[in-house]
Amino acid sequence: MSKVVSIRLSDEQVAALQRTARLWRKTPSATAALLVEQALRMREFPYVEFRDTILGPEVFLQDTRLPVYWIVMLARDYGGDVNKVAEHVDVRPAQVEAALRYAEAYADEIEAKIARYNSITEEDLRRVLPNLEVFVVRDEATGDDETTVQGNAASA
Repeated sequence: MSKVVSIRLSDEQVAALQRTARLWRKTPSATAALLVEQALRMREFPYVEFRDTILGPEVFLQDTRLPVYWIVMLARDYGGDVNKVAEHVDVRPAQVEAALRYAEAYADEIEAKIARYNSITEEDLRRVLPNLEVFVVRDEATGDDETTVQGNAASA
């Protein structure tokens, strides 16, 4: 259920809201609701922040270039060991814990981001990085192959 709430905005705030609404391809009302939601989430979960990306608003670990879904994937790789994740990305364990708490509270959102990340193909990358180079590295200890992708964004 939702309720209508009236707020008074200055002309400058309305103009900024309208610019953001156009950027996000939403109505000013839907944009205002989303911005309020983001602000409330950031108050509830310290160390996370929302940023605009090419794919729309995205939640990141504050003061890093790491999206929360990426922290979640690392935590899974490290068996949930917060300290190992923190060491891997050079942040405090409290930051990792905050990201994981956020991911738990908004599991559907984060799982959708992980699914989108995992569905990216080489062809998808080639569309934005035409000079993409793909090579395989063999882990001598395990014998496993790991595909590595390298691209030149400047040439895209």
